[in-house]
Amino acid sequence: MRSLSGLMKARLPALLLETVRSFIKNDCTSMSASIAYYALFSLFPLLLAIVAIFEMIAGPQDVENRLLRITGQFFPGSGGMVVGNIEAVIESRQTFGVISLLLLLWSASAVFASVRHSLNRAWNVEKERPFLQSMLTDIGMAGGVGLLFMLSVGTTFMLRFAWQALPQAIQVLDRTAVWRAAFGLTPLCVSFILFLLIYRFGPDAKVRWKDVLPGAVLAAALFEVAKGLFTWYLTNVARYGEVYGALSTMIALLFWAYVSAIILLLGAELAAEYAKLRSSQEAAQARADAAVSEENTAT
Repeated sequence: MRSLSGLMKARLPALLLETVRSFIKNDCTSMSASIAYYALFSLFPLLLAIVAIFEMIAGPQDVENRLLRITGQFFPGSGGMVVGNIEAVIESRQTFGVISLLLLLWSASAVFASVRHSLNRAWNVEKERPFLQSMLTDIGMAGGVGLLFMLSVGTTFMLRFAWQALPQAIQVLDRTAVWRAAFGLTPLCVSFILFLLIYRFGPDAKVRWKDVLPGAVLAAALFEVAKGLFTWYLTNVARYGEVYGALSTMIALLFWAYVSAIILLLGAELAAEYAKLRSSQEAAQARADAAVSEENTAT
């Protein structure tokens, strides 16, 4: 049986073509607009839930500030507005309880319900999970995203601790270059794990880890490239302020959510098509093995 890399190289052009066809056939641009709409309403409850969890674990102020700085990096052109609104809510509210935290996760799960419906189309799912199971899945995905953000922040602390534990001879190296490399890889790794988990647990279908790897790799790479291009676009091309005035930052956030959703669904279509291709290859290999076994038995 061919390895994953061998299968990708042999059928890569056909796989990419089928991915684009499925993307168009499933009307992924319209579904991306739906995801972006729900993302706008789910974003702030999700971030508040993450802050609340951090307060329970590590204490408020310092961790909140670090979390908000990292959060702003995921929203090019709108990071200041997102962080500013979250900070304003943090300053004006009481400590979150468990019930409040669950309500925040439930509010944040709306976007994941939209994502799940879109993933089901990519995987040609005809029968979805029961309502209660679907709701718990959506809340679990919201919690999973929160956990990834927490791990991203925790990685910063671990890197600092590891650097201080190194021998003095190594610490004389260019610390700035080391930090740039470490912090440059962290968002890519977080994006990859996030897409991998969404593709694995989002659809109402049996999905294998090895089937979603190519889609997660593609989506993570495109997402990181898109952040840089989107920042350049907002700086040099877009003139949202002249058209939308005070709403320009919100429009930029909505547009970025739409771009991110397109990347998410493109990776999902690749994962679904790769799963079909791999299944057909495995079935063909099984038939060939059975034929060889029958010939050996006959002789």
